[in-house]
Amino acid sequence: MKALAPVEGTQGKQVVQETVSCVEGTPFQLFGAFLIISNALVIGLETDLGDWAYWPIVEKAFLIAFTLELLTRICLIGPITFICRHPDVHWNTFDVFIVSLGLFDFAYKHLTGKKGAGSFATLFRIIRLLRILRIFRILKFLKELYVLIYGLVEAVKAVSWVTLLMVFILYVCSIVLVKTVGRPSEDDPYKEFMDYRFGHIMDSMLTLFILMTCPNIYEYEEQPGLLQSHPVLTMFLCSFVIFGSFGVVALLTGVISQSMTEKNEARKAEVRAEHEHMRAQLGTKCEELFSELRVDGNGEASVETVKRLAPDMWKLLKQIGADITHADVERIIDFMDVNGTGLIGMMEFRSTMEKIAEGLSPLGIQEIANRIGVCETKIDKLTDNLMTIQKKNEALQSGMRSLLERLGNRASPASLL
Repeated sequence: MKALAPVEGTQGKQVVQETVSCVEGTPFQLFGAFLIISNALVIGLETDLGDWAYWPIVEKAFLIAFTLELLTRICLIGPITFICRHPDVHWNTFDVFIVSLGLFDFAYKHLTGKKGAGSFATLFRIIRLLRILRIFRILKFLKELYVLIYGLVEAVKAVSWVTLLMVFILYVCSIVLVKTVGRPSEDDPYKEFMDYRFGHIMDSMLTLFILMTCPNIYEYEEQPGLLQSHPVLTMFLCSFVIFGSFGVVALLTGVISQSMTEKNEARKAEVRAEHEHMRAQLGTKCEELFSELRVDGNGEASVETVKRLAPDMWKLLKQIGADITHADVERIIDFMDVNGTGLIGMMEFRSTMEKIAEGLSPLGIQEIANRIGVCETKIDKLTDNLMTIQKKNEALQSGMRSLLERLGNRASPASLL
């Protein structure tokens, strides 16, 4: 009975892992994504076709579906793990927040019999609008879109500094324009036009900002002779369009591109870290599986004994995403015995499982190429040695034949006596 206890414990862990993997698997995640997209479409239709009498029923159906989906994940993963220890703890907290707001809105309306009045009406309208935030959960399923959005968020930091720089530039340019052309004399024919655009600092900054966002000096050309009579203003406007508008756009594009590149590199580093973590976990689980077997004094088990682990090996490989069948696992166990001794050691078992999990990786290809190169080198050396031995053998045979011929020609048995 004591020998069976580790096996039962391992089976219990496997049941828990299978349950969690079912919740976090592709079918369940696709179901959640379908609910989010459908709910977003319904919110849009409800906005345009608000007179339909069945929208409250549809809304309640979605609220029930999201609540059941959230409760299922909480119950199967565990409340503490779901809120505190889960890798997606931020998304889980976001889900709990959105669903809780919906349940609060539903409970308040049905317990009080009213939607709210005054400030409460505004609050509940905001709560109902927050349902659209569920669509952000789709970012969790679309990794490429997540990387793009995250890179854009990171770029906002650099854009903020660019914005601060442009505020300084607009402020300095506004001061220069107000003091030079913003307050012309009373007899100036363009006084009203110039005073409206460059009469004060804020007016001048707004004018330059509009010119930066929409580089068009057509309104200045509509004033007859304005650009010709103010060559300095003309040169300033042209320079500001080139450097202030086109330059800022190029600067922002470069900043965003750099942020996206940095985020992509960070994502690659994160993927490598996840891969190393997965490999370490896989190695630990492989050692736990192999420790259940009876081994000899050298820590090795027979091939037939290792085949008893085929179902557990197949489940473990399926959990990490390996595309393999149960029959293939049994054939792979036969190939684990690379020495042909009929025995498999811990390191052979773990190494084979890690290679299957990694798939056709550059490291695996390089390892195969290295082993083939070593075999080719040894075969070449063995061939050279065989050729040398063959040549020496032929030379020895030739010498023996020559010796026998000389002995036969120069001496007879009688002379030897």
